[in-house]
Amino acid sequence: MYKYLFLLVLVSSTTNAATTIGKTDIDPAHKNCLELIAFTNGAYDDAPAAFGVQKSDWDSKTSSEVDSLIHDCQQISLRTAARTAAPHTLILPTYTDQQANVASSKAFHIEDANRKLLEHEKQLAEEKKQKAEHEAYQAKVKHSDDLRQAVLKCQASDASLFQQSEYEITNAVQDLADLRKRQQYEAEVVQASGVHNLRRERAIGEEIVDTTHKMQQSFAEYKRLGGKAATPQQVTMTVADPCQHLSDLVSKDQQLK
Repeated sequence: MYKYLFLLVLVSSTTNAATTIGKTDIDPAHKNCLELIAFTNGAYDDAPAAFGVQKSDWDSKTSSEVDSLIHDCQQISLRTAARTAAPHTLILPTYTDQQANVASSKAFHIEDANRKLLEHEKQLAEEKKQKAEHEAYQAKVKHSDDLRQAVLKCQASDASLFQQSEYEITNAVQDLADLRKRQQYEAEVVQASGVHNLRRERAIGEEIVDTTHKMQQSFAEYKRLGGKAATPQQVTMTVADPCQHLSDLVSKDQQLK
């Protein structure tokens, strides 16, 4: 469970009993217990690592391994407590329940600090993500608004108004031609049948009057903007829509939403 744990600091004295180290190598298990005692007594409180592990890397698994070491060292302490110190023999001091609680608490606090730090970092990352998403959304909204304002500004320009007047005049001329054909057809029907459809004839007449008025208004605007044609029938489409590229951008922007 704690096979990777190594001795970093040896305690030369303890509160419970003396430790005697002979000339032979110390049992690895005893080394780990001596390090546990040092950890318990505060030798690693300000150190960046303990038991060969960086404190910033401690997690629940590390705390569990420390708890296992505490249990093992208590058992070793109990087994060696009754023995008499002899040459070349290491006698571990008694490792009390109070010391075990201190060590376990220290391990938990290191783990808990890491957990809180991780949660804080996650919270900061989430806040940063939400802020970035909000800023990106606001940027898209502003981009869309800027495009619409650009289209409106363009459509209010003389160049756009002139193009619109040409478009409206040429359409009106064509509509009037179609209405005259319908009117002529109705006259032929009356001549052939001797029956008038007054409702239909009036509807065609109203359309002719309304279309003529609109054409005259558009032609007046056309002349105001410098149009050269003498009559509406002479007007042709001479310029492309100067706002078309902006309108295309608005359409593309709406499709991406």
